[in-house]
Amino acid sequence: MKMIKKLISITGILAMAMTLCLVGGVNAAYNDVVFSADTPIGSSNSHQDMVVAKDSVVAGFVVGDANDVTLTLEEGSNITFESALGKIMSASCGGTFTAGSTLNVVWSSACTTSVVTIGTGTLTEINVAASLLTPEQQSAYTVTFRTINALSATDIIRLDFGGGFTLATGDTASNVVLKDDTVTITPSAVSYSDSTKKILITLNSTVAAGSIINIVLDSDLVKNPVANSLSDTGLSGIDIYTTTSGGTIIDSKPNQTAFNRVLDLVLGWNIFAPSQELEDSDKTAVMAPISARYDAIYTLTWNSTLSTMTWQTPTTIDPLYGYAVYINGSSTPVKFPLDFAKETQTNITERRAMNHAGFHSIGFVGVSASAVAQTAGNCLDGLNGTGPGGTDAFGSIIDLTKANVGNPQTTHAWDPTGNTSEGAGANSGNGTMKFTRDYGFLISINFTSDDLFLWGNRGL
Repeated sequence: MKMIKKLISITGILAMAMTLCLVGGVNAAYNDVVFSADTPIGSSNSHQDMVVAKDSVVAGFVVGDANDVTLTLEEGSNITFESALGKIMSASCGGTFTAGSTLNVVWSSACTTSVVTIGTGTLTEINVAASLLTPEQQSAYTVTFRTINALSATDIIRLDFGGGFTLATGDTASNVVLKDDTVTITPSAVSYSDSTKKILITLNSTVAAGSIINIVLDSDLVKNPVANSLSDTGLSGIDIYTTTSGGTIIDSKPNQTAFNRVLDLVLGWNIFAPSQELEDSDKTAVMAPISARYDAIYTLTWNSTLSTMTWQTPTTIDPLYGYAVYINGSSTPVKFPLDFAKETQTNITERRAMNHAGFHSIGFVGVSASAVAQTAGNCLDGLNGTGPGGTDAFGSIIDLTKANVGNPQTTHAWDPTGNTSEGAGANSGNGTMKFTRDYGFLISINFTSDDLFLWGNRGL
Protein backbone atom coordinates (compact mmCIF):
# COMPACT_ATOMS: atom_id res chain seq x y z
CA MET A 1 0.00 0.00 0.00
CA LYS A 2 1.35 3.42 -0.98
CA MET A 3 1.71 5.98 1.70
CA ILE A 4 0.70 9.59 1.15
CA LYS A 5 2.71 11.97 3.23
CA LYS A 6 2.81 15.76 2.92
CA LEU A 7 6.14 17.10 4.08
CA ILE A 8 6.75 20.52 5.54
CA SER A 9 8.75 23.21 3.73
CA ILE A 10 12.51 22.97 3.41
CA THR A 11 12.85 25.74 5.97
CA GLY A 12 10.67 23.79 8.37
CA ILE A 13 12.54 20.55 7.74
CA LEU A 14 15.87 22.22 8.42
CA ALA A 15 14.57 23.98 11.54
CA MET A 16 13.14 20.75 12.86
CA ALA A 17 16.35 18.88 12.11
CA MET A 18 18.34 21.48 14.00
CA THR A 19 15.92 21.30 16.95
CA LEU A 20 16.03 17.50 17.10
CA CYS A 21 19.81 17.41 16.57
CA LEU A 22 19.36 15.55 13.31
CA VAL A 23 21.88 17.61 11.36
CA GLY A 24 24.30 15.21 9.75
CA GLY A 25 22.09 12.19 10.40
CA VAL A 26 19.31 10.33 8.64
CA ASN A 27 15.74 11.46 9.33
CA ALA A 28 14.05 8.07 9.34
CA ALA A 29 10.54 9.58 9.19
CA TYR A 30 11.08 10.34 5.48
CA ASN A 31 12.74 7.07 4.48
CA ASP A 32 10.96 4.86 1.93
CA VAL A 33 7.95 7.16 1.59
CA VAL A 34 6.10 6.65 -1.73
CA PHE A 35 4.02 9.55 -3.04
CA SER A 36 0.83 8.66 -4.98
CA ALA A 37 0.38 12.19 -6.31
CA ASP A 38 2.51 15.22 -7.11
CA THR A 39 3.02 16.68 -3.66
CA PRO A 40 4.07 20.30 -3.24
CA ILE A 41 5.89 21.23 -0.06
CA GLY A 42 5.70 24.75 1.30
CA SER A 43 3.83 27.66 -0.29
CA SER A 44 4.52 29.25 -3.67
CA ASN A 45 4.89 32.61 -1.98
CA SER A 46 7.88 31.43 0.02
CA HIS A 47 9.92 30.47 -3.09
CA GLN A 48 11.22 27.60 -0.99
CA ASP A 49 9.23 24.78 -2.55
CA MET A 50 10.03 21.12 -2.99
CA VAL A 51 7.63 19.17 -5.20
CA VAL A 52 7.83 15.39 -5.06
CA ALA A 53 6.46 13.78 -8.24
CA LYS A 54 3.92 10.95 -8.26
CA ASP A 55 5.45 7.53 -7.51
CA SER A 56 8.70 9.02 -6.22
CA VAL A 57 10.45 7.30 -3.36
CA VAL A 58 12.67 9.14 -0.89
CA ALA A 59 14.90 6.29 0.24
CA GLY A 60 17.03 8.48 2.50
CA PHE A 61 16.95 12.03 3.79
CA VAL A 62 19.99 13.67 5.43
CA VAL A 63 20.32 17.28 6.57
CA GLY A 64 23.93 18.41 6.31
CA ASP A 65 23.80 21.98 7.63
CA ALA A 66 21.51 24.98 7.46
CA ASN A 67 21.69 25.12 3.66
CA ASP A 68 21.89 21.61 2.23
CA VAL A 69 19.87 18.42 1.98
CA THR A 70 21.07 15.01 0.78
CA LEU A 71 18.41 12.88 -0.92
CA THR A 72 18.89 9.21 -1.67
CA LEU A 73 16.37 8.35 -4.38
CA GLU A 74 14.94 5.14 -5.72
CA GLU A 75 14.18 4.43 -9.36
CA GLY A 76 11.46 6.66 -10.76
CA SER A 77 11.97 9.45 -8.24
CA ASN A 78 11.51 12.97 -9.54
CA ILE A 79 11.85 15.92 -7.14
CA THR A 80 11.83 19.62 -8.00
CA PHE A 81 13.34 22.43 -5.91
CA GLU A 82 12.72 26.14 -6.30
CA SER A 83 15.26 28.43 -4.68
CA ALA A 84 14.54 30.88 -1.93
CA LEU A 85 14.18 34.48 -3.05
CA GLY A 86 17.62 35.89 -3.85
CA LYS A 87 19.36 32.53 -3.38
CA ILE A 88 21.05 30.29 -5.93
CA MET A 89 20.96 26.49 -5.85
CA SER A 90 23.44 23.82 -6.74
CA ALA A 91 23.14 20.05 -6.98
CA SER A 92 25.92 17.48 -6.99
CA CYS A 93 24.22 15.82 -9.96
CA GLY A 94 22.84 18.89 -11.69
CA GLY A 95 25.10 21.95 -11.68
CA THR A 96 24.30 25.47 -10.49
CA PHE A 97 20.98 27.29 -10.84
CA THR A 98 20.31 31.01 -10.48
CA ALA A 99 17.94 32.59 -7.99
CA GLY A 100 14.26 31.98 -8.73
CA SER A 101 14.90 29.07 -11.08
CA THR A 102 13.87 25.45 -10.57
CA LEU A 103 16.05 22.42 -10.04
CA ASN A 104 14.81 18.97 -11.02
CA VAL A 105 16.46 16.02 -9.29
CA VAL A 106 15.73 12.79 -11.17
CA TRP A 107 16.91 9.31 -10.23
CA SER A 108 19.48 7.80 -12.54
CA SER A 109 21.74 4.79 -12.20
CA ALA A 110 24.73 7.15 -12.32
CA CYS A 111 23.39 9.37 -9.56
CA THR A 112 21.21 7.79 -6.92
CA THR A 113 22.17 10.33 -4.26
CA SER A 114 22.06 14.08 -4.77
CA VAL A 115 23.14 16.90 -2.48
CA VAL A 116 21.05 20.02 -3.01
CA THR A 117 22.44 23.26 -1.57
CA ILE A 118 20.46 26.46 -1.23
CA GLY A 119 22.59 29.50 -0.50
CA THR A 120 25.01 32.05 -1.90
CA GLY A 121 26.94 31.28 -5.04
CA THR A 122 30.61 31.11 -5.92
CA LEU A 123 31.86 33.57 -8.49
CA THR A 124 33.41 31.83 -11.49
CA GLU A 125 36.21 32.47 -13.99
CA ILE A 126 38.19 34.30 -11.34
CA ASN A 127 41.49 35.86 -12.35
CA VAL A 128 43.67 38.27 -10.40
CA ALA A 129 46.60 39.74 -12.30
CA ALA A 130 49.24 42.21 -11.13
CA SER A 131 51.25 44.28 -13.59
CA LEU A 132 54.20 44.22 -11.19
CA LEU A 133 54.85 41.48 -8.64
CA THR A 134 57.85 43.14 -7.03
CA PRO A 135 57.49 43.02 -3.22
CA GLU A 136 56.66 46.32 -1.52
CA GLN A 137 56.12 48.06 -4.87
CA GLN A 138 52.92 49.67 -6.11
CA SER A 139 51.17 47.64 -8.81
CA ALA A 140 48.13 47.91 -11.03
CA TYR A 141 45.75 45.02 -10.32
CA THR A 142 43.16 43.53 -12.67
CA VAL A 143 40.36 41.45 -11.15
CA THR A 144 38.05 39.51 -13.49
CA PHE A 145 35.09 37.28 -12.58
CA ARG A 146 31.73 36.05 -13.85
CA THR A 147 28.65 36.81 -11.76
CA ILE A 148 26.21 34.12 -10.65
CA ASN A 149 23.31 36.32 -9.57
CA ALA A 150 22.13 39.54 -11.16
CA LEU A 151 23.15 42.77 -9.41
CA SER A 152 21.07 45.88 -8.81
CA ALA A 153 22.16 49.48 -9.39
CA THR A 154 22.86 49.97 -5.68
CA ASP A 155 24.72 46.68 -5.10
CA ILE A 156 28.41 46.65 -4.25
CA ILE A 157 31.51 44.81 -5.47
CA ARG A 158 33.83 44.39 -2.49
CA LEU A 159 37.52 43.48 -2.59
CA ASP A 160 39.12 42.49 0.71
CA PHE A 161 42.91 42.60 0.49
CA GLY A 162 45.07 40.54 2.84
CA GLY A 163 46.99 42.12 5.68
CA GLY A 164 50.27 42.19 3.73
CA PHE A 165 48.92 44.73 1.23
CA THR A 166 48.96 48.49 1.65
CA LEU A 167 46.04 50.52 0.24
CA ALA A 168 45.95 54.22 -0.47
CA THR A 169 43.42 56.25 1.47
CA GLY A 170 40.72 58.36 -0.13
CA ASP A 171 37.29 58.22 -1.67
CA THR A 172 37.26 58.55 -5.43
CA ALA A 173 36.30 56.59 -8.54
CA SER A 174 39.17 57.95 -10.59
CA ASN A 175 41.50 55.06 -9.68
CA VAL A 176 39.09 52.33 -10.79
CA VAL A 177 37.94 51.21 -14.25
CA LEU A 178 34.91 48.91 -14.14
CA LYS A 179 33.48 47.06 -17.13
CA ASP A 180 30.43 44.85 -17.56
CA ASP A 181 31.71 42.59 -20.34
CA THR A 182 33.14 45.26 -22.67
CA VAL A 183 30.88 48.14 -21.57
CA THR A 184 32.56 50.63 -19.24
CA ILE A 185 30.59 51.45 -16.08
CA THR A 186 31.12 54.58 -14.03
CA PRO A 187 30.62 53.54 -10.39
CA SER A 188 28.37 55.76 -8.32
CA ALA A 189 30.96 55.58 -5.52
CA VAL A 190 34.30 53.99 -4.72
CA SER A 191 35.82 53.87 -1.25
CA TYR A 192 38.97 52.26 0.03
CA SER A 193 40.87 52.25 3.29
CA ASP A 194 44.17 50.83 4.42
CA SER A 195 42.85 50.24 7.94
CA THR A 196 40.15 47.86 6.71
CA LYS A 197 42.01 46.66 3.56
CA LYS A 198 38.71 46.95 1.66
CA ILE A 199 37.74 48.51 -1.65
CA LEU A 200 33.99 49.07 -2.10
CA ILE A 201 32.66 49.79 -5.58
CA THR A 202 28.98 50.80 -5.67
CA LEU A 203 27.23 50.10 -8.98
CA ASN A 204 25.20 52.73 -10.78
CA SER A 205 23.44 50.29 -13.13
CA THR A 206 22.17 46.72 -13.12
CA VAL A 207 24.40 43.79 -14.04
CA ALA A 208 22.85 40.64 -15.50
CA ALA A 209 23.55 37.18 -14.10
CA GLY A 210 26.45 35.55 -15.90
CA SER A 211 28.15 38.83 -16.79
CA ILE A 212 31.94 39.14 -16.99
CA ILE A 213 33.10 41.88 -14.63
CA ASN A 214 36.53 43.39 -15.18
CA ILE A 215 38.01 45.73 -12.55
CA VAL A 216 41.29 47.57 -13.12
CA LEU A 217 42.87 49.24 -10.08
CA ASP A 218 45.63 51.65 -11.05
CA SER A 219 49.10 51.52 -9.52
CA ASP A 220 48.42 54.43 -7.15
CA LEU A 221 46.01 52.27 -5.17
CA VAL A 222 47.71 49.01 -4.12
CA LYS A 223 51.18 48.18 -2.78
CA ASN A 224 52.30 44.53 -2.87
CA PRO A 225 53.04 42.55 0.31
CA VAL A 226 56.59 42.40 1.64
CA ALA A 227 58.82 39.65 0.27
CA ASN A 228 58.61 37.32 3.27
CA SER A 229 54.80 37.32 3.20
CA LEU A 230 54.32 36.61 -0.51
CA SER A 231 53.94 32.88 0.06
CA ASP A 232 51.50 33.37 2.94
CA THR A 233 48.02 33.25 1.38
CA GLY A 234 46.52 34.74 4.51
CA LEU A 235 48.51 37.88 3.75
CA SER A 236 48.53 37.93 -0.03
CA GLY A 237 45.06 36.57 -0.76
CA ILE A 238 42.24 38.80 -2.03
CA ASP A 239 38.62 37.96 -1.13
CA ILE A 240 36.07 38.99 -3.78
CA TYR A 241 32.38 39.60 -2.97
CA THR A 242 29.22 40.96 -4.50
CA THR A 243 26.87 42.34 -1.83
CA THR A 244 23.65 44.25 -1.43
CA SER A 245 23.82 47.94 -0.54
CA GLY A 246 23.40 46.86 3.08
CA GLY A 247 26.39 44.50 2.90
CA THR A 248 24.58 41.14 2.64
CA ILE A 249 26.75 38.79 0.57
CA ILE A 250 25.25 37.73 -2.77
CA ASP A 251 28.19 35.76 -4.23
CA SER A 252 31.79 35.30 -3.15
CA LYS A 253 35.21 33.86 -3.96
CA PRO A 254 37.78 33.94 -1.14
CA ASN A 255 41.56 33.93 -1.19
CA GLN A 256 42.38 34.76 -4.80
CA THR A 257 45.84 36.07 -5.57
CA ALA A 258 48.27 36.92 -8.33
CA PHE A 259 50.98 35.17 -6.28
CA ASN A 260 50.04 31.69 -7.50
CA ARG A 261 53.44 30.24 -6.74
CA VAL A 262 56.39 31.68 -4.81
CA LEU A 263 59.73 29.95 -5.36
CA ASP A 264 62.55 30.12 -2.82
CA LEU A 265 65.81 30.62 -4.74
CA VAL A 266 69.23 30.40 -3.09
CA LEU A 267 72.54 32.09 -3.84
CA GLY A 268 74.21 30.82 -6.99
CA TRP A 269 72.62 28.78 -9.76
CA ASN A 270 69.02 27.59 -9.48
CA ILE A 271 66.88 25.61 -11.91
CA PHE A 272 63.12 26.24 -12.20
CA ALA A 273 60.28 25.66 -14.66
CA PRO A 274 56.79 27.23 -14.45
CA SER A 275 54.15 24.51 -14.17
CA GLN A 276 51.49 26.61 -15.93
CA GLU A 277 51.25 29.35 -18.53
CA LEU A 278 52.07 32.72 -16.98
CA GLU A 279 49.87 35.81 -17.08
CA ASP A 280 52.66 37.65 -18.90
CA SER A 281 55.34 35.36 -20.32
CA ASP A 282 57.76 38.14 -21.32
CA LYS A 283 61.09 37.41 -19.64
CA THR A 284 61.59 40.97 -18.41
CA ALA A 285 58.12 41.07 -16.84
CA VAL A 286 58.48 37.65 -15.20
CA MET A 287 61.91 38.42 -13.74
CA ALA A 288 61.01 41.96 -12.60
CA PRO A 289 60.30 40.92 -8.96
CA ILE A 290 63.94 39.84 -8.57
CA SER A 291 65.54 42.13 -11.17
CA ALA A 292 68.20 43.31 -8.69
CA ARG A 293 68.97 39.82 -7.40
CA TYR A 294 69.81 37.82 -10.52
CA ASP A 295 72.73 38.16 -12.94
CA ALA A 296 71.77 35.78 -15.75
CA ILE A 297 69.06 33.39 -16.92
CA TYR A 298 69.49 30.67 -19.57
CA THR A 299 67.61 27.82 -21.20
CA LEU A 300 68.81 25.16 -23.63
CA THR A 301 67.84 26.26 -27.15
CA TRP A 302 68.61 24.98 -30.65
CA ASN A 303 71.51 26.89 -32.22
CA SER A 304 71.09 26.60 -35.99
CA THR A 305 74.60 27.95 -36.64
CA LEU A 306 76.28 25.33 -34.47
CA SER A 307 73.60 22.67 -35.13
CA THR A 308 73.40 21.83 -31.44
CA MET A 309 71.52 22.71 -28.26
CA THR A 310 73.22 25.59 -26.40
CA TRP A 311 72.48 27.71 -23.31
CA GLN A 312 70.87 30.96 -24.46
CA THR A 313 69.02 33.85 -22.80
CA PRO A 314 65.28 33.35 -23.33
CA THR A 315 62.81 36.01 -24.46
CA THR A 316 59.83 34.33 -22.77
CA ILE A 317 59.30 32.07 -19.74
CA ASP A 318 57.04 29.15 -20.67
CA PRO A 319 55.80 25.86 -19.19
CA LEU A 320 57.61 22.63 -20.13
CA TYR A 321 60.89 24.61 -20.36
CA GLY A 322 63.54 24.64 -17.64
CA TYR A 323 65.50 27.80 -16.78
CA ALA A 324 68.83 28.23 -15.01
CA VAL A 325 69.05 31.51 -13.06
CA TYR A 326 72.00 32.90 -11.10
CA ILE A 327 71.07 34.64 -7.82
CA ASN A 328 73.52 37.19 -6.43
CA GLY A 329 73.84 39.11 -3.14
CA SER A 330 74.36 38.02 0.43
CA SER A 331 70.90 37.02 1.70
CA THR A 332 68.85 33.95 0.94
CA PRO A 333 66.28 32.72 0.11
CA VAL A 334 65.06 35.08 -2.58
CA LYS A 335 61.26 35.05 -2.94
CA PHE A 336 60.37 34.69 -6.63
CA PRO A 337 56.59 34.97 -7.32
CA LEU A 338 54.91 33.53 -10.42
CA ASP A 339 51.55 34.79 -11.71
CA PHE A 340 49.64 32.03 -13.55
CA ALA A 341 47.18 32.87 -16.31
CA LYS A 342 43.51 32.01 -15.86
CA GLU A 343 42.58 28.65 -17.37
CA THR A 344 41.18 28.89 -20.90
CA GLN A 345 40.43 26.36 -23.63
CA THR A 346 43.84 27.10 -25.15
CA ASN A 347 45.98 26.52 -22.07
CA ILE A 348 44.34 23.54 -20.37
CA THR A 349 46.93 21.26 -22.01
CA GLU A 350 50.51 22.42 -22.62
CA ARG A 351 52.51 20.94 -25.49
CA ARG A 352 56.14 21.37 -26.54
CA ALA A 353 57.87 20.01 -29.66
CA MET A 354 61.21 18.24 -29.11
CA ASN A 355 62.55 18.40 -32.65
CA HIS A 356 66.30 18.11 -32.17
CA ALA A 357 68.72 15.54 -30.80
CA GLY A 358 70.73 16.51 -27.71
CA PHE A 359 69.97 17.73 -24.20
CA HIS A 360 66.88 19.86 -23.48
CA SER A 361 65.97 21.70 -20.26
CA ILE A 362 62.37 20.82 -19.39
CA GLY A 363 59.71 21.22 -16.71
CA PHE A 364 56.74 19.21 -15.47
CA VAL A 365 53.12 20.20 -16.08
CA GLY A 366 50.61 17.97 -14.30
CA VAL A 367 47.60 17.78 -12.03
CA SER A 368 49.66 16.42 -9.12
CA ALA A 369 52.44 18.18 -7.24
CA SER A 370 54.90 15.46 -8.20
CA ALA A 371 54.80 12.22 -10.16
CA VAL A 372 57.05 9.44 -11.45
CA ALA A 373 58.36 10.78 -14.74
CA GLN A 374 57.91 7.61 -16.78
CA THR A 375 54.40 6.80 -15.60
CA ALA A 376 51.72 7.13 -18.29
CA GLY A 377 50.27 10.61 -18.44
CA ASN A 378 53.24 12.37 -16.85
CA CYS A 379 54.73 14.39 -19.72
CA LEU A 380 56.83 11.68 -21.39
CA ASP A 381 54.11 9.77 -23.27
CA GLY A 382 55.22 11.44 -26.51
CA LEU A 383 58.79 10.17 -25.97
CA ASN A 384 58.21 6.71 -24.50
CA GLY A 385 58.32 4.03 -27.17
CA THR A 386 58.27 6.51 -30.05
CA GLY A 387 61.76 5.81 -31.39
CA PRO A 388 62.80 3.35 -34.13
CA GLY A 389 61.46 -0.12 -33.46
CA GLY A 390 59.47 1.11 -30.46
CA THR A 391 62.50 2.25 -28.48
CA ASP A 392 62.33 5.29 -26.23
CA ALA A 393 63.17 8.60 -27.89
CA PHE A 394 65.21 9.77 -24.88
CA GLY A 395 68.32 8.34 -23.31
CA SER A 396 68.36 9.80 -19.81
CA ILE A 397 66.78 12.26 -17.39
CA ILE A 398 68.99 14.37 -15.14
CA ASP A 399 67.86 16.07 -11.94
CA LEU A 400 70.23 18.97 -11.29
CA THR A 401 69.15 19.51 -7.65
CA LYS A 402 70.74 16.38 -6.16
CA ALA A 403 67.44 14.93 -4.97
CA ASN A 404 67.37 11.19 -4.42
CA VAL A 405 65.82 9.33 -7.33
CA GLY A 406 62.24 8.50 -6.45
CA ASN A 407 61.77 11.54 -4.19
CA PRO A 408 60.25 14.93 -5.06
CA GLN A 409 62.64 17.88 -5.28
CA THR A 410 62.82 20.26 -2.31
CA THR A 411 65.29 22.93 -3.45
CA HIS A 412 65.87 24.78 -6.70
CA ALA A 413 69.62 24.99 -6.02
CA TRP A 414 71.71 23.57 -8.87
CA ASP A 415 74.30 21.18 -7.46
CA PRO A 416 76.50 20.02 -10.37
CA THR A 417 78.54 17.80 -8.05
CA GLY A 418 75.60 15.61 -7.18
CA ASN A 419 73.34 15.34 -10.22
CA THR A 420 71.11 12.28 -10.18
CA SER A 421 69.96 10.58 -13.36
CA GLU A 422 68.25 7.55 -14.78
CA GLY A 423 68.04 6.06 -18.24
CA ALA A 424 65.01 5.45 -20.36
CA GLY A 425 63.18 2.45 -18.98
CA ALA A 426 62.76 -0.74 -20.95
CA ASN A 427 59.49 -1.06 -22.86
CA SER A 428 58.54 2.62 -22.61
CA GLY A 429 59.78 3.23 -19.13
CA ASN A 430 59.70 1.69 -15.69
CA GLY A 431 61.85 4.29 -13.95
CA THR A 432 61.42 5.97 -10.60
CA MET A 433 62.67 9.53 -11.32
CA LYS A 434 60.22 12.00 -9.76
CA PHE A 435 59.12 15.14 -11.61
CA THR A 436 58.03 17.99 -9.32
CA ARG A 437 56.07 21.05 -10.41
CA ASP A 438 58.10 24.25 -10.91
CA TYR A 439 61.44 22.40 -10.92
CA GLY A 440 63.66 22.02 -14.00
CA PHE A 441 65.34 18.91 -15.40
CA LEU A 442 67.54 17.89 -18.32
CA ILE A 443 66.56 15.18 -20.80
CA SER A 444 68.59 13.79 -23.70
CA ILE A 445 66.80 13.24 -27.01
CA ASN A 446 68.32 10.48 -29.16
CA PHE A 447 67.40 11.65 -32.66
CA THR A 448 65.92 14.53 -34.66
CA SER A 449 62.22 14.26 -35.48
CA ASP A 450 59.17 16.47 -35.89
CA ASP A 451 57.01 13.88 -34.12
CA LEU A 452 58.39 14.12 -30.59
CA PHE A 453 56.47 16.07 -27.93
CA LEU A 454 56.28 16.82 -24.24
CA TRP A 455 52.82 17.55 -22.88
CA GLY A 456 50.92 17.98 -19.66
CA ASN A 457 47.48 18.85 -18.30
CA ARG A 458 47.11 22.00 -16.24
CA GLY A 459 47.22 21.48 -12.49
CA LEU A 460 46.47 23.80 -9.56
